[in-house]
Amino acid sequence: ITAGAFYHSSQICVASKRLYVHKNIYQEMQKTLVGVIQSWKVGPTSETGLMLGPVQNEIQYNIVKTFFEDCAVNGYDFAMGGKMGDRSGYPFGPIVPMMPWSDEEELLTRVNDTRTGLGGSVYCADTDRANRIASQIEAGTVWINSFERPLAEAFFSGHKESGLGGELGKHGLFSYMNAQVIHL
Repeated sequence: ITAGAFYHSSQICVASKRLYVHKNIYQEMQKTLVGVIQSWKVGPTSETGLMLGPVQNEIQYNIVKTFFEDCAVNGYDFAMGGKMGDRSGYPFGPIVPMMPWSDEEELLTRVNDTRTGLGGSVYCADTDRANRIASQIEAGTVWINSFERPLAEAFFSGHKESGLGGELGKHGLFSYMNAQVIHL
C-alpha cells in the first residue's frame, strides 16, 4: 500500500492519491503504514539506498504545497508531522490522505466523487467483495490486492477527465493503426 502511494515520491500518474480504510482496521493500518514510512531513507537523489527523493520540479512542488496548505486551513490531522519537508535544500512532500469508511455505498460515493478516474486499488481478504467494489469504481483500471502497476499486456486507460482511449495491450495497438472500414 505504501509503495502504491509513494512510489517515485508520489509523482506518478497512477499513484494512490487517497486511502479509504475500513473503520475496524483504521487505527492499526495507520500505525503500520507510519511505521513502514518512518523506516525509509529520504534524501537527495545523489545519495544511495533511498526510498523517497525530493519533489521533481517547481510546478509539482507548488501542487504539493497547496495540499499542505489546504490541510492546515481545514484542520486535518497528520500522522507524520504535517509540514512539507526540506532536507539540505531539497523539498520533500508526498502526502496521502487516509480516511475511514464503514458502509460500501457511502465508500463508493466518496471514491467516485472526483473528476478523474485513471486507476485504483482495492485491498480485501474477501476477493468476491473486492471484485464487487472494484466493478463499481469509475476508473480505467482497478487492481485487487496490489498497488497500481500497469502491465504491457493489459489495456491501460482512464475514465472521466483522465482521458479517452488508451494504450498497452492488444487494444492499445489500435492507436498506432490507421483503420479502414469499407461498406458495400
